[in-house]
Amino acid sequence: MVDEFGNFSDKRKITPEQWYEHYKEHIEIAEVQEIKQAPKSSFRIPSVFKQFSIFLQRDVLSKISDQQYMIVNLLEAPFLAIILAFIIRYKNSPDGTYMFQFNDNIPAYLLMSIVVALFLGLSISAEEIIKDRKLRQREQFLHLSQGSYLFSKIAILFTMSAFQILLFVLIGNSILELKDMNLSFWLMLFSCAAFANVLGLNVSSAFKSAITVYIVIPIILIPQMILSGLLFSFDKLNNYISGENYVPIVGDLMASRWALEGMAVFQYKNNRYEYPLFKLDAEIKNASFKTAYWSKEMTSEINFAANNFYKRDDLTREKVDDALTLIKNEIEKEPFKGPLKEVNIDSALTIATVSPRVFLVLHQYINELETYYGKTYAVAQRKMDKLIEVLQNNKAYDYDVSNYKKLYFNDNLANLVRNSNVKDRIKVYNHHLVRKIDPIYYVSTPSGPLNYRSHFFAPKKHFLGATIDTFTFNIGAIWLMTIFFYITLYFDLFRKLFNLRWN
Repeated sequence: MVDEFGNFSDKRKITPEQWYEHYKEHIEIAEVQEIKQAPKSSFRIPSVFKQFSIFLQRDVLSKISDQQYMIVNLLEAPFLAIILAFIIRYKNSPDGTYMFQFNDNIPAYLLMSIVVALFLGLSISAEEIIKDRKLRQREQFLHLSQGSYLFSKIAILFTMSAFQILLFVLIGNSILELKDMNLSFWLMLFSCAAFANVLGLNVSSAFKSAITVYIVIPIILIPQMILSGLLFSFDKLNNYISGENYVPIVGDLMASRWALEGMAVFQYKNNRYEYPLFKLDAEIKNASFKTAYWSKEMTSEINFAANNFYKRDDLTREKVDDALTLIKNEIEKEPFKGPLKEVNIDSALTIATVSPRVFLVLHQYINELETYYGKTYAVAQRKMDKLIEVLQNNKAYDYDVSNYKKLYFNDNLANLVRNSNVKDRIKVYNHHLVRKIDPIYYVSTPSGPLNYRSHFFAPKKHFLGATIDTFTFNIGAIWLMTIFFYITLYFDLFRKLFNLRWN
């Protein structure tokens, strides 16, 4: 009600009771039946395959719409290939032209190709999960498939990396005239890029900002360069991590180590010049090593033990015992047994049982071994000469030694995989003689079926009783690491680890 001045007062025209009576008289309430079953929902979460398709389509459209992103990613690999190959191509032959054989930069090119593949793989994946984080939070209540989301990301990243690496290899190899290696190099470098893609997704998942991610990328790449095996020899690293006879474990954790070894070994073994000669080359080099280095070192150890085994002071006896252990270990590994076939090495070569007669038999063994490998060397060399003659004279083979060496063989890469510049051709390590020269030509003996470890630039690897070509084995090793990082990505292990650490 209003007063005489038109202002509202506290009095009402109609009381609440009157309104209630009016409601009961004029408003009819319809009877509502009780419903015991929930209504059918028209909402359905798509299958994992449908989710994968939707995620894939959404991500592809997002990337295509960003023209700068697409242009940079398409031109980045060709640009890097042109810059790298152009810089390291130089006039190196006596007649003032470029020749692949004399290009000393080929090993560096292999390493930089691997670094480029890792960099490209990391750079296109490092922000992928960060930029989707808010969108994924909004979709959390739908309980969508984590696997479908990740596989859509991986499918796009792998496709982009495959194309980038293809452009890089085709352009870089053509400028440097690295022939017949496009497919093998692409396969190895794509494996590195795929590894980097998944590793980059882990980094993107673990950190909250893009700035942090791009600070982390150099921290990932620099150890890959240091522990690739090219910049620093694995036997000249810190004593806590180095190894004389095997690549150290810290090296095996680097994708760059597997890639560099695989590419270098494949190029050396399978180029058109070396491929038909490699097996005979290995026989020649292995026989030469036995007569020139191994037998001499064994003779030195035998002479030391023979001249000192009767002495009683503890220090000398310990050294003699070490020498006898080394002699025994080396004879057990050596296929040629000669006069030692009927000798029980384990019981004869102990400081308590060794005698002058045993040392005479050992000297006889070394002499027969030198004769045996001398004949092996001569036979292999004759076969090599005959093979080259047949290859050159038979038009069906189209083989030209001098021309093929200029076109397909690289001297500096050969020095790398043969370790030709090493000062100590053989070393004593942990009661064994460790071969340092020509690692590309010999296959180490595994200590067990699960022991995959080998020296750097080995032509083949052992695993589960099988002998596997190094290129194939190393690609498998990189993909095994990729699978490991996919598992950590799927379960968000790095994100959980960092959250636990910082919370």
